[in-house]
Amino acid sequence: MTFVGGSASTTCQKDGTWSHPVPKCMAPCEVPSIEHGRVTNYNPDARVAHDKHITVDCIAQYELRYNTTPATCNNGSWTHIPTCIPARCKTLPRRPRHGMVIAPKTDHGMKALFRCKDGYKLSGPNITECSFGRWTGETPICNETYCPFPGKLENGRILLVGHMGMYDYRPYVRKITNNRQIMYECDRHYTLNEGPSGATCVDGRWSPQEKPKCIRGSHPQVRWDRSVREKREAVIRRQRRLDVNRTKRRKRGKRKQKSKTNLCDAFYVFT
Repeated sequence: MTFVGGSASTTCQKDGTWSHPVPKCMAPCEVPSIEHGRVTNYNPDARVAHDKHITVDCIAQYELRYNTTPATCNNGSWTHIPTCIPARCKTLPRRPRHGMVIAPKTDHGMKALFRCKDGYKLSGPNITECSFGRWTGETPICNETYCPFPGKLENGRILLVGHMGMYDYRPYVRKITNNRQIMYECDRHYTLNEGPSGATCVDGRWSPQEKPKCIRGSHPQVRWDRSVREKREAVIRRQRRLDVNRTKRRKRGKRKQKSKTNLCDAFYVFT
């Protein structure tokens, strides 16, 4: 027992009051058993005096549940019992290049989702799980997707839009990336009908997928030709902007990579 009070004795005074308040005897606490852990500052069979606290260490792959106050003995009982729980993942999973990671929480058992940016396709597992402080599995890869040759246009041709203009799209042309566009053009004495005037490469597929039909006609539609010409010019301008922005991003990426490399060489040594 622990004596708590200002004095071990008290005297009855003339006014009928005691000179000191009645002291208290506070009971000790038994050392608690910690699952997946142990008390480090007391032996298992020891008794802990009132108002004393204990420290706890958890075994590998476990950690203490967060608590701002230490476990303290209070007249025979503990303010709380420390608990060892499966370790959390301290960082997010490694993000794949050209991709992202979505992880609402990093506790044990929580899952994270891998996704690729537009124009890229995921190769590998799309989900990882936090297991005792580590993310399971390998980081997937985001591979760039390319649109296949759309085929031929009967009584017409398919033009591939570039930053300098439009070119005949041939089957041997490979690696048509996301957001590239094609336009349809009919042969002389034929006009486009029943379908779109062009298509865009979206995640490895042409959108829309259906091709128009070239209908024979001796009188071309002037209004249609003008609208097609305007659409082509707008598509070319857009393609130029995309190419310029892509070039700028690549240059910025190279500069960042160079600056990171110089910083590592100056201050860190990786082993």
